[in-house]
Amino acid sequence: MHVSYESKFIEVNGVRLHYLEWPSEKLPLLIIHGNGHSGGVFAPLAERLAGEFRVFTLDLRGHGLSDRPGVYTWASFRHDVTSFMDRLDLQNLLFVAHSRGGGLALLAAAERPERVRGVVAYEPTMPQTASLRSRLPELVERTLNRRSSFASRAEMYNHFRNRGAFKDWQDEFVRAYVQHGAIETEDGRVELANPPEVEALMAETMLDGTEWARIDACHVPVLAVYGERNARLREGDDPVATLRGYFPNTTMRIQSDSTHSGIMEHPDIFAASVRRFAAELYDTQH
Repeated sequence: MHVSYESKFIEVNGVRLHYLEWPSEKLPLLIIHGNGHSGGVFAPLAERLAGEFRVFTLDLRGHGLSDRPGVYTWASFRHDVTSFMDRLDLQNLLFVAHSRGGGLALLAAAERPERVRGVVAYEPTMPQTASLRSRLPELVERTLNRRSSFASRAEMYNHFRNRGAFKDWQDEFVRAYVQHGAIETEDGRVELANPPEVEALMAETMLDGTEWARIDACHVPVLAVYGERNARLREGDDPVATLRGYFPNTTMRIQSDSTHSGIMEHPDIFAASVRRFAAELYDTQH
């Protein structure tokens, strides 16, 4: 059953946030994107789950059509998300999140455990991630050098389609990135909705562990999914060891033939993981 989404805005903490909603009487599911993306990038995933949940995808501050207030800390992002949950009175919420969005969903769950039933986080970014610390200068430089302006959405699509991580994405996700991750300018061009300089600033704030230190063994169930072809999986290492220190009720799943962009590469496999995890959490009649 196809469910059309609605594009909406809400103001929280003095910031106007944009989100998409697939309306339903089902229990809520909130998708949180990572740095440099927008909620709409995950519209193809939302459409796969919309018949089973009331699905939301949120543009975090500085991303998509949301405001760019200049402050992009873990605390400010978390406060936006928890305020969004409070304003919409979301109960028994399931988070589904990617990369830094995964870390943010975990922080929000720890802040509002009474509203959250569980978190599915695909390779959640945390300040303690060793690979992040070592690669941060490279990430910032690469971000600042990224092309951000295009003559049209068609040119933007052709630019990204076979470039970098995008080359392994399912085409529907590349098209969602072009549709929702860019805005039109007055001269008729399109530019990235998350400017490189803003994304670089966001990357630099990821290493601040202050808000993580406030978590005291949150027992919200967590499913941490990792791509089989990602550098975060090293032989002999437990990628969720640090995460379990904050969330003892964490299980891990490896997604085959996947990189850090595994949701975009194998959305049906990932959606099936979300459904299985949800079935373990909820009454089957949800």
